[in-house]
Amino acid sequence: MELLVIDDSPSFRHVVLQTLLEAGYNAVGAASPDEGLQLLAGRKFNLVLCDWNMPGLTGLELIKQVKGADGPNRFTPFLIVTTERDESKKSQARSAGASAWLVKPFEMSTLVNAVQKLLG
Repeated sequence: MELLVIDDSPSFRHVVLQTLLEAGYNAVGAASPDEGLQLLAGRKFNLVLCDWNMPGLTGLELIKQVKGADGPNRFTPFLIVTTERDESKKSQARSAGASAWLVKPFEMSTLVNAVQKLLG
């Protein structure tokens, strides 16, 4: 299983990547939406975890681009990991194709459980 973590916070991205690796997943990180899009265009991922608030594209815009293209990740599930609690943003993300929403801060065990649930 290959996972992609897109988050502009180096420390958060590092902790998430380390947690996923320890849980047995092959996880790759991207520091920006643009870097994430480059990775998503060239290889298939089983799950994408992305932040909502990032410089450049928001998580919502990123999902719309990936889901709206004929690339290898058009049907890949997205898990939004964010500080946003706004229900309207959550609804927008779901409408765009997000599979789940996790509000920061959270226990890493909660993250692993969410990933396991999304991957079946």
